[in-house]
Amino acid sequence: MEFNYLDNFICLFLEQQSLVSAFKEHDPQAKDVIALPTPITQLIPPIEPLGVFESCFPLKNGTPRQGILAPDSQGKLRIRPYRNTRPADVLEGLEQYSHVWIVFWFHGNFNKHCRAKVAPPRLNGDTVGVLATRSPHRLVPIGMTAAKLLRIENGDTLVLGGIDLIDGTPVLDVKPYVPKYDSIPDAKYPDWIVVENQFKEVIFTDRAKEQLQDLSSNLKILKDYDQALSTIRQALILDPRSVYRKQKFEKEAFGFHIDSLNIQCFIEDNVATIYNIEPGDQESDTQPEDVGVARETKQ
Repeated sequence: MEFNYLDNFICLFLEQQSLVSAFKEHDPQAKDVIALPTPITQLIPPIEPLGVFESCFPLKNGTPRQGILAPDSQGKLRIRPYRNTRPADVLEGLEQYSHVWIVFWFHGNFNKHCRAKVAPPRLNGDTVGVLATRSPHRLVPIGMTAAKLLRIENGDTLVLGGIDLIDGTPVLDVKPYVPKYDSIPDAKYPDWIVVENQFKEVIFTDRAKEQLQDLSSNLKILKDYDQALSTIRQALILDPRSVYRKQKFEKEAFGFHIDSLNIQCFIEDNVATIYNIEPGDQESDTQPEDVGVARETKQ
C-alpha cells in the first residue's frame, strides 16, 4: 500500500493527540488543549532538480505560451547524476517515446504576493481564477509542459523541440507522453481558450534578414539561420505581448530575445514587422510590466 505525505501528516497529528491525552491523564487539572499538527511544509523533503534547462528563450518576453505553438524552438536538458544513479541508466528506454512531459519550477516568477485571479491574454483584460489557467503566477509555482524528444545525446542530455521554458528553468521530473492515457479528445474547456489572438503576418525586412544571416554563426541553441527564422516567426505570429503592454504601449516597438539574438519589431494594421536584429543583451528583461493583477499567463 502506498504511503504518501498526507498519510504521514495524519499519523503525526494523531500521535500528537495521543501525547496530549497522556499528559491530561497525568495531570487531570490540565486545560483542554489541541496539539497543532506539524506544518505540511515540514513533511515535504527538499526537492533536488534533475537538471537545469538550456533554452532558446532566455527571457519570458517572446516565449510562446505553449511550446506546441513554436515547433521549431529547441532546448536541452542535461540530467545530472542523482544521488547514487547514473543518467544513462535513468534514461534507458526513453528514446522509444516521441514526446515527454516536463515538470518544472517557475523560477522566474518574482511575485511577492499570491493572487487569486489573473488576466489571460485571450480574455482581453477580464480575470479568472488562477487555477482555471496555466498562468506562471501560481500559488505553488510548479509547471508542466509537453515537448518533442528529438534525441538523447551523450547518454545524459535530452534535446527537445516545441518548448516554452525559459533558460535556467529547474526541471523536477520527466515523464513519457502516452497518447492512450494522456490525450482526452472529448475533454471540456471554456470558449475563450480557443479564441484566436494573432497577427495576420510576420514580415522580416531585408536588413533584418541580413543581420540574422550574419549572426547565425553565433547561435547557442538553434542550429542555423533557417531554424532561427522559423522560430522567430512562430514565436511572434501569436502575439506574445501581455494585455498590459498591448493596452499601454500599443504603438511602441516590441523587443524580445531568442537564443543569442535581440529582436525588434513594430506592429501596424495587425502585421508584425521585424526591422532590427542584433546580438542580445540578456542581463534583464526590459519590457514594461504591469504592477497590478498578474497579466502574463500561459493561455
